[in-house]
Amino acid sequence: MVTAPAPALPVTGTAGAGSGTAHWLRAARETADDLATDAATREQAAAPPFDEVSRLREAGLLPLLVPAQAGGGGADWRTAYAVVREIAAADGAIGQLLASHYFLSWSARLLAGAAA
Repeated sequence: MVTAPAPALPVTGTAGAGSGTAHWLRAARETADDLATDAATREQAAAPPFDEVSRLREAGLLPLLVPAQAGGGGADWRTAYAVVREIAAADGAIGQLLASHYFLSWSARLLAGAAA
């Protein structure tokens, strides 16, 4: 059972810095352009995506659905969907990873609310 709010996690990049969907789409497009440069090579090498996850983190995209008051992006699901589409267009595997991350991190909020 959660008895107190969790402290805000330190966030790098642009999380919370934007003023809506346009900001997040711009960050996603820039990150997608970066990811596209080596997606095929990385896929063939079957290398773990540690660097790619770091790029998502640096762009501020990982905490997109986290409430702004908790240090996240405060975005809605429509925005998250648009961000995932941008990333997946450049690198399908990283798009799937990001979509799973959003779902799993968001579902934790549901479980925390049910336990309260």
